[in-house]
Amino acid sequence: SVAQLAMRLWPQYWPDFFDRLLELVADNGAILESGGAATAIRTEMGLRMARMVVDEVHPREGVGMQKLTWDDARRPELQKALSMVLPLMLQRIYGLLPYCAAWSGEMLRGARSLVEALMEAFGSIALWTPLEKTEAVAADASLVGIAGKCPDLAGTALEVLGILASRPTRPQEVDFVADMLDTMVDPIMALLGRYAAEPVDEGYDNFKRLADVFVTMATVNIATKKGNGSVGMTGKSNTQSGPTGPTLPLPKRMEAIL
Repeated sequence: SVAQLAMRLWPQYWPDFFDRLLELVADNGAILESGGAATAIRTEMGLRMARMVVDEVHPREGVGMQKLTWDDARRPELQKALSMVLPLMLQRIYGLLPYCAAWSGEMLRGARSLVEALMEAFGSIALWTPLEKTEAVAADASLVGIAGKCPDLAGTALEVLGILASRPTRPQEVDFVADMLDTMVDPIMALLGRYAAEPVDEGYDNFKRLADVFVTMATVNIATKKGNGSVGMTGKSNTQSGPTGPTLPLPKRMEAIL
């Protein structure tokens, strides 16, 4: 695959590889929409390749775990190189996700492949990149909005929300993550109410997924007893699956609901 080829050559022998990926992805929603089908296809391609690279370099359970054809001993070097360029791709995603989330359900269905690539890339990249409060709040709200507008994309949106909910907090995020989660309470509760009102065979799966997201958001941010470690990607008290960081007190409004 392109990702595995890049892992062999980047950054020493293909130094502009990630620059090329960035060139494929539209800077913002206005450029994406005005550029037509060609820009949408290039953007989707860039997002999918970026995600494949991240999942190869940072394998996690069920993702990027195939037998590698590149030298696995290079992983620390590649992780360091990725840490320098992923924030640039995340900025592209921040510029696109809220724009796409404002589309109608019909428009989202028509651009399903692109929007799926956008959400999946956000989930993979945000897992390994420090978040910024304003942009992260807008992106998370966009995922909830897409899940509510477009049933065809709800599964992917809720899966990515689950990844973000269980993402351990980085030290530089401690001051704002609890407030950020608080801002998500109302949109999540409103969407839970919609799913609860749907027929069981239509709304139950999404209701359960979103309820799991809410509980995970709460659980990951409850202060753990000293020595227990932080909650990792599997929900267990471990640090093996993803970046680690301090746990936080439960956000006030979330605590009141639970």
